Amino acid sequence: AAFTSSSQTVQYNLAKLCSFLCRDLQTFQDDMIASLLCFHEEQRSNLSDQQRKNLLLFFAEIYEKLESKKSSQMQTFENALLDQIKEVLVADRLDDSKVKVVVEVLKLTGRYLDIDEGTSKINEILTQLNAIAKAHPAISDSVKERILSLNTWRENKWDARNFPANKEGKSTTDQGRRENDQGLTPSCSSTFIIGPDGQPLTEEERAFLEESFCKLDSNDTILDNDDVSDEYDEFLSAVANEEAKKRVAEMEMAEMEKQMAKTSLDGRSEISSNRSENGKGTAKERGNGKN
Repeated sequence: AAFTSSSQTVQYNLAKLCSFLCRDLQTFQDDMIASLLCFHEEQRSNLSDQQRKNLLLFFAEIYEKLESKKSSQMQTFENALLDQIKEVLVADRLDDSKVKVVVEVLKLTGRYLDIDEGTSKINEILTQLNAIAKAHPAISDSVKERILSLNTWRENKWDARNFPANKEGKSTTDQGRRENDQGLTPSCSSTFIIGPDGQPLTEEERAFLEESFCKLDSNDTILDNDDVSDEYDEFLSAVANEEAKKRVAEMEMAEMEKQMAKTSLDGRSEISSNRSENGKGTAKERGNGKN
């Protein structure tokens, strides 16, 4: 399912389940990583482009969620993840969807990959991505903006909590509003665009606005602002629905973990009870023997 479904929720949920099993079962992580590395080496050449993107995202979700990353096996897994990133960025077959996956993977795992020997590899990947953002004809402007935003992510140690918008508060909000009042498009404003609620727009919201600006620039007719507003409301509703689905999936996963933990405790209680009964029986037999 992790390789055939294009839904990021599938890869997220499966990786979440795997991380839970890794904590609960002593040898599960080693066995799982060994199997994934074997698949990476022997089977990935047979995958379609979509399946390769799914595999990359699944590897990233697994890597991000595992608590232990110091073993030699995990170093091999890290190298496999970096190899897959490079393969997805093959220039003659590049498109928006591939670049989006790479951007998401780097945001997810950058804080772990961009240390020690991994820094030079991240440098190579970002150099390649920045070159793509400057001149690649098959990549849209909105996706190029996503690439350029990675530089900001790296400057802030791959942590959204370090972004200026979260530190400067009102001053950043006011600056964003001034830029919006001046009619600046996303490509020429600051890193953050402030929405009507006073909060920075997400990347999906930025992409929607960029697409709308492109339509305005390329269309000789005057578009009704209400039409654009309605489309934006529909987009926000779709994003909210996706977030709701993700929350439901997380709740289901939490319930599954709770049930598994309960089953484990019940099993231990039953074993303890049996031992207690056996102990009583033995004591009774000893008493009869004395008589």
